[in-house]
Amino acid sequence: MRKYEKEAFLKSFLIFFISLALLGGIISFFYYKERLHFIKDKISQEMWIYNYNFEDERFAIDFVEKKDNMKIGKLYINDEIYMYFPVSGVKDQYLKVIYPIEYYKQDTEIIFKDILFKYWIYLFVIFVFSIFYSLYSLYPLHYALNLLNEFLRDIIHDLNTPVSSMLLNIKMLKKKDPDSPQLKRLELGVKNIGNLYKNLEYFIKENSFEKKETDMKKLIEDKVEFFRNLYPHISFELDLEDKICFCEREALIRILDNIISNACKYNKKPYVVKITLKNNRLTIEDTGIGIKRPSKIFKRYYKEGERGLGIGLNIVKKLCDMMKIEIRVSSEIGRGTKFTLIFDKSLFEREKI
Repeated sequence: MRKYEKEAFLKSFLIFFISLALLGGIISFFYYKERLHFIKDKISQEMWIYNYNFEDERFAIDFVEKKDNMKIGKLYINDEIYMYFPVSGVKDQYLKVIYPIEYYKQDTEIIFKDILFKYWIYLFVIFVFSIFYSLYSLYPLHYALNLLNEFLRDIIHDLNTPVSSMLLNIKMLKKKDPDSPQLKRLELGVKNIGNLYKNLEYFIKENSFEKKETDMKKLIEDKVEFFRNLYPHISFELDLEDKICFCEREALIRILDNIISNACKYNKKPYVVKITLKNNRLTIEDTGIGIKRPSKIFKRYYKEGERGLGIGLNIVKKLCDMMKIEIRVSSEIGRGTKFTLIFDKSLFEREKI
């Protein structure tokens, strides 16, 4: 079960289980109240009978002075349980029939334990039922995700051969006409398809990457040169320190490709992308359309427009977590977006090979 399937299962389970548990708790509470009411009615009836025959050893009697606030036949419960009854031939006194409070507490405790025991059985039953229900409700999602993954695997398999063939033929054509702008644009387009292919490949396989010594300044400059040719209307402003990083180079390339690509695709006037590398921080800032919900952009399949699959920034977040890079994003609608990558300082402490 994949991480997002586990999350969907857990949410479905908790919502269903908690809802039924609360419903069962409410029903149990009212059932408990109803049982208490039944006990009180039973005690009242037994006191009335005792008032006539005095044959129940559980009850005690007393004679009390008559007062205006005393009501005949009303069950009083405080430190003791009792009822007042009139005494034949006596006008200023009432007969007080007393039921020991200990008996009442024992009765209520028995009821409480009985209902609690039944409630625990109910919780166990709905716990098991909630598991089966959640698994059953998860099946369509699981089936759809499997179809999507199979579809993406087919795309990856079918893309690999034509992209490689196109790049090979473009290189052969460039030998005949190395300065052709059409071939250059075609090559950039094919390489862009290759980047999308690599994103999909990681999405499906979640490859592990080998750590290599990486000249970050040169890597960023190479990436900027690639995107500058692909987006000639974009102005890139670079402020880069010389940095050698010992990290997963291919993973870092995937991160840069996705963030810089988005900065270019969703840019607007004055069409500027500013990249700064200082100390252990890399910032990529654009003058684009902005992001409505920055907190959600790293979720898989989340997207705010019609373009894309919604997996690029999810891959970025996973790779950053793998490389122990803290990633922050701030955005303002209509003003632009800023990504900040904070590298662990230990990545820069390895000496050059």
